[in-house]
Amino acid sequence: MLMLDAAEWSFIAARMADGTMPELAALRQRSQYLPLSTTDAYVAEAGPTVFVTGRSPSESGYWSMLSYDPEAYQMRQGAASMAAPFYAHSDPGSTIIFDVPHMAIHRDIDAVQVAAWGSHAPQWPRSSHPHGLLQEIDDRFGPHPGFAADYQTCWYRPDYAEELSRVLIEGTRRRMEVAAWLLGRQPGWRLFATGASELHAMLHHTQHAFDPHHPLHGDRNVPRLRAATLAVAAAVDGALGAFVRSLPTGTTPIVCAVHGMRSNSTDVGGDVILPELLARTETGRARFQQRPSLWAVRGKRPIVPTGRLGGGAEMGRTFATSRRLRLVRLLTMSDTAIELKRTVRRLASRPNPDPFPSLDDWPVPAESPIDAVQPERPVMNLGAAWLQPWWREMRWFALPSFSDGHIRINLQGRESSGRVALDDYGAACDEIESLVCAMRDARTGAPVVAQVLRPRADDPIASSGPAADVIVKWTDTPFDAIVLPGIGRIGPFPFQRTGQHSSTGFALVGSEPGAAPLPGRPVQDLVRTACELAGLATQDLPGSVIVELLPQPARAEIAESR
Repeated sequence: MLMLDAAEWSFIAARMADGTMPELAALRQRSQYLPLSTTDAYVAEAGPTVFVTGRSPSESGYWSMLSYDPEAYQMRQGAASMAAPFYAHSDPGSTIIFDVPHMAIHRDIDAVQVAAWGSHAPQWPRSSHPHGLLQEIDDRFGPHPGFAADYQTCWYRPDYAEELSRVLIEGTRRRMEVAAWLLGRQPGWRLFATGASELHAMLHHTQHAFDPHHPLHGDRNVPRLRAATLAVAAAVDGALGAFVRSLPTGTTPIVCAVHGMRSNSTDVGGDVILPELLARTETGRARFQQRPSLWAVRGKRPIVPTGRLGGGAEMGRTFATSRRLRLVRLLTMSDTAIELKRTVRRLASRPNPDPFPSLDDWPVPAESPIDAVQPERPVMNLGAAWLQPWWREMRWFALPSFSDGHIRINLQGRESSGRVALDDYGAACDEIESLVCAMRDARTGAPVVAQVLRPRADDPIASSGPAADVIVKWTDTPFDAIVLPGIGRIGPFPFQRTGQHSSTGFALVGSEPGAAPLPGRPVQDLVRTACELAGLATQDLPGSVIVELLPQPARAEIAESR
């Protein structure tokens, strides 16, 4: 199983058509194709976790790597899900799991496991089972040269994007070398899985280069960003194709993506505009500095951060403009020396240092002990989190999120300082929905909200389930400013990342060439089917077997049993 992390099928299909990915084009001709889906909400984390556990969020109990504490009114970021993975009942020597995003190391499972060699957002320390294997990989092949180097907002820095492209190309080459070595040292394997995050890492910053409707599509750096991204796509394709051709006869290759990448409507919408809207309506004060009205006169051009400040720091300059509010943020949210230094620089109005160090010098941690767990830490690098000091006094507020807009109601009997009575919960949801649906794109006048969900409507007091009471799903067209009656304009704000995740994926399964595309299925069905193909135990997995992907004898046996 070769997971192309966050690869959108429309992007892959276009690259097959234009000759950038000929290996995948050839694989498509000899494979069955089926669309995949995860869950409508929490799309940023759902796909990889569903893949690893073989379970939906409601079945695994893991909704997000971000958790909310209603007693302290604080968001924290934790580790990957500890739910049993799909390979929980592996026979000795049968299963190898290498660098799959959001995997955890389970010492009690008899499978080869390597976590966080080079995946994007691994949510687990660099470690392996058996312990020492990751260090041996580092010694033989080197670590992934782009490890943790893809979080800088670099759509406005083509030089850095080209450097990122260079290390990702080298990383994908090393990844497939390691994969081949792992298979060679364990010849009795039956199921191998890895996750290739290189396209994920690149498209977060360059998606606007492939979307003609994005406000930044006409930026002068687009040709360089497009070329850098296509180079990564070609490298992934070449390494993947060579690896598939090297597999033993009779192996079934499954190339899949369990979520995709689309133009980003979420970072600015959910992390800045939504919390600012709720803060203005609930506290009567703006928390993010409003851009002057000349923005509209000057053609509503998107804001381009300066090279030295970066997108996050540029956003930080617009927040809490008075010294008192900056001091509140310092005293209530800064619990690390790094954050303290950044806040002091803002107070002193000194420019931040260049956030783009040389990638050749990027530090990669050594292998962690096998019992190491990703430490939980406060969420402080997202704009919505900066408003935490005011959450207690608000009826509802926006939670930090890497995906949709998440709104929490300050509910009596659930929050420690609840302001909304339980009997008024439904009316509160109605009021929130009416407010957010009135937002319009300040550039085009089009709606920015596609759908509003209420995932806790049946039991808002329940301790389980997602943290958000109201989920705002944005339209696919990115926006950086909104207008709405009675409030006026909010924004513009600089785009952070120009690519964000979709909840759709795909699979190419190497069987029955020329077969018609299959109907869409949830990711957990593909996982269970892969285990069935490999002869692994599946009794605890909730997904359904995709019969059309099984060999003909197995299909006949299932049909007879039915």
